[in-house]
Amino acid sequence: MAPGLVQLAKHRQSSTFQILGIATTDAASVQSFVNQHAGMNWPIAHSTDIAGVARLGAFNETFRVAGYEAKPLLMLIDPQGRLVWTDGHSRFKHLDPDQSLRELEAAIDKALGKKTGG
Repeated sequence: MAPGLVQLAKHRQSSTFQILGIATTDAASVQSFVNQHAGMNWPIAHSTDIAGVARLGAFNETFRVAGYEAKPLLMLIDPQGRLVWTDGHSRFKHLDPDQSLRELEAAIDKALGKKTGG
């Protein structure tokens, strides 16, 4: 999914759009991950507490092992702070990442009031 998000960030860099990351791991672990994925240049909050992850709907209640407290989740928040789209943990469910990115692109266009190509 990271390469697709990198492409999305590049494509959307001039619009009113910002990718943010949230991680439960420490800064060194986040930096190691970023170093493995060229182009990930968006802000990433690290050392996020588990209660915060749970409030976002990303708590991994089925696999309670340190480092795996959160399920990967894409969310689209509009400028008013409203949740307008989520991928429903598609990566955790091993669903097609390209489909999730297409759905995210369409949701971004809708949130920005743009017509999509189809």
